[in-house]
Parts: sequence; structure tokens; C-alpha cells
Amino acid sequence: MNGNPQAAAACPRCGSSASVHSIQELAALARMQLGQAQPGPGAAPGYAQEPQAGPLPGYLQEPRPGPIRGPAGGGYGPTRRALPPQAEAILRTQITIADKHPDICACLGEQVIFLAGGQRTLPMPNPATLTVEQADELVASLRSG
Repeated sequence: MNGNPQAAAACPRCGSSASVHSIQELAALARMQLGQAQPGPGAAPGYAQEPQAGPLPGYLQEPRPGPIRGPAGGGYGPTRRALPPQAEAILRTQITIADKHPDICACLGEQVIFLAGGQRTLPMPNPATLTVEQADELVASLRSG
């Protein structure tokens, strides 16, 4: 892991890092949805960093809510989606948990969470309903073993 909580750790249960994601990845997605992301070099996939001719990749072709983008719609600047207050609260909680416990990792294949470099696992909680207090308890349990 080289001390980087964003690097893929091996899952203590299956031994693979193929399905492992850090909580920092979840926080980055939450920040992007809240419009807080300031992508730096290497933060976006290659196709998003440089302009390209031709059709957009698959999911980017789908219609999205918000103002029409382009010359007729007022420019090409990023738009912020209007999120319900409950969704914003969930995203802010996810960011708070990630900032407080940056070493949390999840193996999506095994549906478990663990701490980077740790050997204990717990069943993966639902990130949409997880509170900071519950995350504190999970991390304390993972550290006690």
C-alpha cells in the first residue's frame, strides 16, 4: 500500500485486490456529486482530460437533468445537479466518514469492509444509511482484533 489509503489493498478474506475500493474513492464520488471536486492532473480518465472528436462514450450520451449545454444552452461549463437535502446529507456523511477514517477499504466481491493493512473483516454496511457514529464503532471493532 505504500502508506497511500487510496491504493488498492488486498482483501484479507479473498486475498485479491481486484474488487477492493477505498473509502476515499466513495468520498471523491460524493464530492463530485456535490460539486466540490477540483480535478487535478490524472484525476479524470484520459478521454475526459483532452477534447476528442466524435461521439461521446456510452453513458455520456444519455440525457442528464439540468440546463442544456452547448452554444444554445448557455455554454459548456459544468452544471451542478440539484440534489434533495436528504441526498446531500448522505453524501456529506460519506465524506465525513472518509475524512475521519481514510484507511477503510471494502471488497465488493466478498461484501466486507476492512482497514488497509488489517486482517479483520466485517460485513459491508449500506453507505447510504451509515452514520458517523456507526462508522466509528465499525472501525473500533476492526482495530480491536
